[in-house]
Amino acid sequence: MRFTYIQEEGKPSPRMDEYFTYVDDAATNMPADLAAFAQDRARYALGGGRTLRDAWLLGTAIGKSYGDKASLVDTTLEIRLLQASHKSELVLRYGGVTRALMRLHPDYQPDSAIDLMAHEVTVCGKQSYRHAFRFDRGVYIDVRFRDFAVEDVARA
Repeated sequence: MRFTYIQEEGKPSPRMDEYFTYVDDAATNMPADLAAFAQDRARYALGGGRTLRDAWLLGTAIGKSYGDKASLVDTTLEIRLLQASHKSELVLRYGGVTRALMRLHPDYQPDSAIDLMAHEVTVCGKQSYRHAFRFDRGVYIDVRFRDFAVEDVARA
């Protein structure tokens, strides 16, 4: 899985300048909730209470709904992340999923937490969006979708 705008080659931390320029321009082609999430620089920062950087992958769930004659009506994906502060979980919900590519098992140390290294939101076409996640040890999630919702859930 490759990012479109985030530059990773040869750097311990990804370069985000080109991505932020892109997402600020592309936001007008995104639903309001997705644009707000994609433009929230605190979600990409090293450190901080809202960052996804170093969040742990808790799980994913794929849902299918069917109509008459077993025709597929919708595919959904839910991704749950434990934020780096460990004070809250971030629940990302995608509807109208047209593609979901995932590699959820790490190359090594399978019993360790899986850390999020970077993520990128892009516009793929009219009402079509992509959210790509790169975790450590070869784990990734790449989803194309139409609908998006995000929820911060405080941990007890």
